[in-house]
Amino acid sequence: EWIDASRATADLSSAEARETVDILRRLGRKSALGPTALLVSNDVTYGMARMVEILLDDVAAVRPFRVGEEEEARKWLAATPIREKAGSSPS
Repeated sequence: EWIDASRATADLSSAEARETVDILRRLGRKSALGPTALLVSNDVTYGMARMVEILLDDVAAVRPFRVGEEEEARKWLAATPIREKAGSSPS
């Protein structure tokens, strides 16, 4: 999934970020989550997205990229496989 959030600013509390992570974890238990590249334009949003990336590392491939890194982001997205459903083992 490609998300262009270059015109957005993260305005989440740490509790809201944890809630977002919890929602994505629940979704990851129900079905496999595809990789997500998130294009951001400022340090606050990048930092928040990195925190989410780290917290979801075992569930989903989420990676923030800064404006100007679009080509790198699209290459990463094309090369990153869909993760297995959380809690399942590869067939």
